[in-house]
Amino acid sequence: MALRSSPVGPEWRRRALGALLAVVLGLAESVDAAEQATEDQAALAADLTAAGEAFTPALAERLESARRDLAAAAAALERALVPGSPRGEAWKAYLFWPAFQRQLAPGAALEFTALRATLDRLTNGERGLERPEFQAVAAAIRRLIAIGRIERVRDPQAYLAQQAERLAMLLGRDPTASDPRASYQIEQRLALFDDLRLMPDVGARLEGRLVHLNIHGDASERLLDLLARRPVGDTRPIDDTILGTQITGAGITTGQISLDLIPSGRVARLRFLLAGNVASETCGVNGPVSIRSRGDTAFRGAKTVDVTDDAFTVLAADLTATTASRTRSISKRGSRLGKRIVEAIAHRKVEEARAQANAIASQRADDQITGEFDSQVLDEVREARRQYDDLLMRPLARRAARPRRIAMSTADERLFVSAALASPRQLGAATPPPAPLPGDLSLRVHQSALNNLADAFLGGATIRQRTADGPIEIDAVLPHQLRKELALRPDYRKPAGAPFRPWSVTLRRERPISFTVDSGLLTALVHATSIESGRDRYAGWDIQIVHRLARDGVGWCAERVGELDVLPTSFDPAVPGARIGTRQRALRRNLAKQLTARLEAQPGVDRRPRIGPFRLDRLSKPGLNRLVVQAASLAG
Repeated sequence: MALRSSPVGPEWRRRALGALLAVVLGLAESVDAAEQATEDQAALAADLTAAGEAFTPALAERLESARRDLAAAAAALERALVPGSPRGEAWKAYLFWPAFQRQLAPGAALEFTALRATLDRLTNGERGLERPEFQAVAAAIRRLIAIGRIERVRDPQAYLAQQAERLAMLLGRDPTASDPRASYQIEQRLALFDDLRLMPDVGARLEGRLVHLNIHGDASERLLDLLARRPVGDTRPIDDTILGTQITGAGITTGQISLDLIPSGRVARLRFLLAGNVASETCGVNGPVSIRSRGDTAFRGAKTVDVTDDAFTVLAADLTATTASRTRSISKRGSRLGKRIVEAIAHRKVEEARAQANAIASQRADDQITGEFDSQVLDEVREARRQYDDLLMRPLARRAARPRRIAMSTADERLFVSAALASPRQLGAATPPPAPLPGDLSLRVHQSALNNLADAFLGGATIRQRTADGPIEIDAVLPHQLRKELALRPDYRKPAGAPFRPWSVTLRRERPISFTVDSGLLTALVHATSIESGRDRYAGWDIQIVHRLARDGVGWCAERVGELDVLPTSFDPAVPGARIGTRQRALRRNLAKQLTARLEAQPGVDRRPRIGPFRLDRLSKPGLNRLVVQAASLAG
């Protein structure tokens, strides 16, 4: 069935796009910014008007071009998977390859269900999906679906103009995009324009207006030093030759590695410091004499590491070592004939050569300690990079949710990391972040980051329980730690006199949960496309749960505020005059009652769930024993 829209002329479209640009670009606050926005508006208005009018003609050709792009991406993926290999065939079966391949035939009628099934598998977080070949196929599928749907619209130009008008209205009604329903509708239109490449730079043009960085963390130099600080030491044999003297013995190394920060506005610049001493007891043999000595080598060095999202770069170490030695004894070997004369000559020669010998020993100690210092720091940096990629970046990349931008910097006593956890299809924070909290570690997360993470990890997931003694299941690939924190238990506490009814909740594919933080309250709006309880089925409802962060005698908890509530997804309380129909009101009461009973029946569910305990094993050091949690309004 074709989507229907009213015919709209070019002049009306220009006015709609102009209104959109006026709203988007009019958010600047200063006079200079406003003047610049006016210039940007004129340029972008012309670009959008031309792009919108040039896009819709020859849609069939655009569709086939997108299909060819997808076929090329699929062929590249097949080559990367090694055709015919067990691993490659397993991946193709996982991606529903036969049904997917049918969509690649020129002129074939698109099966959106088949394309969507493959796309869901490509972005569900399975290990390996971070490879660019998989991500290229996912992006090409999105574009083909978007163009295919636009092609079925009766008047594509009018439809796109109406979407631009709706976006302008939403931005005008809620320029901070704090309302979850409004921000979702904004993102839907941004996704449309992104898929169609109608406004390929819309993300960049909104940067600083609606897409501020939405995760901010900072750590004190004191904390980082406590984490990095550790003693170094070993005992090792000495076997060397200096100025013709064969030296043997043992050296005991003691020292400490610490860390300080170097101010830098573009990278996080860390300086590892090494300071210590090598105490040695040696015996040197040169001709007829044995020379017993005690040495003391003081060393001090630094090695700088530049940290960015792209790379952790280890710079060359700068280390100096200074050796001081004193002779404990010199004795002639063998017969005692000429002992005093030989030993006297040896004393004189040792003193004459002491400065040179110490310099040689210092240089060799410098080279040896520098090599070991380089190796230790390099190993730690490699491990840190591995964890950064494996635990953070790759899981996000598998879901096409890698942060748009990550900024790192350092000041004299503080390290700062900020990120825009938002794709070109998503919103970030609408305003700059609040000031950091006092302390050694501060983390500020905007509600948009929570929304975008939920999109990446839970979009389209179904949560269900089939039997009274069966587990609660989630058909989504979740990180191990997240699945552990959810603590889904197999036991079920059946209400007295109430029979168990199988239930399931299927979440919306895009924006499955909307979080809002305001006045110390955290509101979660769970968007369910389908809720089933026994034989009852409810389509298109939002479940609202509100919590307040609170302290009790033990620690922190999230106290549920009020009763669980449900609203039709189509109902927007912010729209003047919006009302819930009579039938929907009855369904709402029944659904709220069933969901509340279901929630209360789950084991371990109460109105004050605990927060934590947090496992911060590496932070278990003296002076690091206080956790501050604060919820403020992050909407505006």
